[in-house]
Amino acid sequence: MVRRHALRNALVPILTSSAIASASLITSVYLVELLFNLHGLSDVFVVANSQAFTFVTFDPAPAMGLAVYSVLIVVTLTFLLDVLHARSIRLTLAVARSTS
Repeated sequence: MVRRHALRNALVPILTSSAIASASLITSVYLVELLFNLHGLSDVFVVANSQAFTFVTFDPAPAMGLAVYSVLIVVTLTFLLDVLHARSIRLTLAVARSTS
């Protein structure tokens, strides 16, 4: 009884908050790498931007790559969240009532 009614309705806010939290965690990883001096995506981004300030040939590809990477992560997580929301009982009942 609890699983069928309460748990399925309680999953909607849990899924929403977990998707938003995981998207922000993954996309802000370069800040953590910068703060703790870890080598990863932040090195590519810092080197690309430091060349712009020294008037050496600026290569915008790494900065654009990091932006595209972040956007793809957020779009993928949002799509998965929408698919999981579609399986929610509240949305299924609302769609069934509006079509009939």
